[in-house]
Amino acid sequence: EMMRQAIFMAQSGGGERGTHGPYPRPICGAVLVAKDGRILGKGRSNYAGHAVEFAYKEAGIQATPLREWCVAWPSDSKFRKDISESTLYVTLEPTAE
Repeated sequence: EMMRQAIFMAQSGGGERGTHGPYPRPICGAVLVAKDGRILGKGRSNYAGHAVEFAYKEAGIQATPLREWCVAWPSDSKFRKDISESTLYVTLEPTAE
């Protein structure tokens, strides 16, 4: 079910690259899900950023995509636990950009 939502996010693209155009890179979808099944964040890639980046931002996570992700953990202990036990569903692995 959650992977279907990530696929839907990717397919709902349109805009500057259309729904099927892979150039310059494919449109990806991402859904960040807590252990109890709550969706913490969703994202779709575009020219401004990657799907994972947008899903983290919607979830309220400050993350910087460097060679490895640099994450500023929130002060709320329940939210930190939710994040640490969450699963990230992504329709395509990130590019080497």
